[in-house]
Amino acid sequence: MRIFLSLFFLCISNIAFAQEEKNEFKGVEVYIKGGAHLSTILEPNYTRDFKLGVQTGFVSDFYVKDKIGVQLEMLYSTQGFSAFAGTVRMTYLNFPVLLNYEVSRLINIEVGPQFGWNVGNKSIFSNGSVTNALLGFDLSACVGAKLDVAEQFSLQPRFSRSLNSLSDEGNFFHALASLSLLIHL
Repeated sequence: MRIFLSLFFLCISNIAFAQEEKNEFKGVEVYIKGGAHLSTILEPNYTRDFKLGVQTGFVSDFYVKDKIGVQLEMLYSTQGFSAFAGTVRMTYLNFPVLLNYEVSRLINIEVGPQFGWNVGNKSIFSNGSVTNALLGFDLSACVGAKLDVAEQFSLQPRFSRSLNSLSDEGNFFHALASLSLLIHL
């Protein structure tokens, strides 16, 4: 994990410095992000409910062309679901790497992968048993938008879904719908 974080910050700094020399470079934008989401597990054999969670972190947009950019994020996220006569709570460090296309001055479309590491989970069932059966890595596909609502503020609706199963015991995939506020620094 430390190696990944070091590489993440190294990539951010290298992209920013390398792009400063190009005429077509629009700039680097940095945000603080915070928001809420509803998460659940997609598994056809079980009934499950959505769980309300929060996410917070940092966002960096690097524009490589006039309307095209790369958006890197580092997020702390609480996720989970209710099912199997119990509740599952998970904590993730998520790293979305998104292609950002500026549709208009106020709307950007975002799409790309998200790399997530489960740094803590707890499953509590109605019979009192507790288990930690979920895997540590979650690769997800994300699609969303960034809506500039004011000079310093943007709203970011997004949907993400796991591409890999979160458990060796079945096909369990995250599904998450979020709405976040970005504050431009």
